[in-house]
Amino acid sequence: MGRVVTATPSHPWLAIEGDTVDVRLPSGRVLMTSVGPEVPEEGAFPVPKTSACRFVVTFAAVHGSIPVDQRAFEFLSEGGLTTGARVTRVGGGPLPKRIRPGRPVSLNVSAVLPTGNGQLRFTPQGHRPTASWDFDVEID
Repeated sequence: MGRVVTATPSHPWLAIEGDTVDVRLPSGRVLMTSVGPEVPEEGAFPVPKTSACRFVVTFAAVHGSIPVDQRAFEFLSEGGLTTGARVTRVGGGPLPKRIRPGRPVSLNVSAVLPTGNGQLRFTPQGHRPTASWDFDVEID
């Protein structure tokens, strides 16, 4: 944790949860960090097959503008299944259509996910993720 890696649409990057990714798009660039998952069932027995998970994705040091909407985020399970994400602004308020220079913006990105490995994927344009973060849903 603590390293910064670079991702572009032509050179996507799979980061580790907690890594900062310098996302560079034609419309701008941003430092993005994903932290999570936060799960409510830690210590549950038997281990549930799925769990509600929440990640906090922070956009900082924006140059230009970065498009954002619900469809820009999805999850990929280790079994290859994709799940859409629910995206809300940390602290409330409307989800911005674009992230612009100024103060950092943090989003809650959540879904019910299977226990095990997965990826949080950010696809601001096109059909291929520009940046992804690897994570584990651990309940024990």
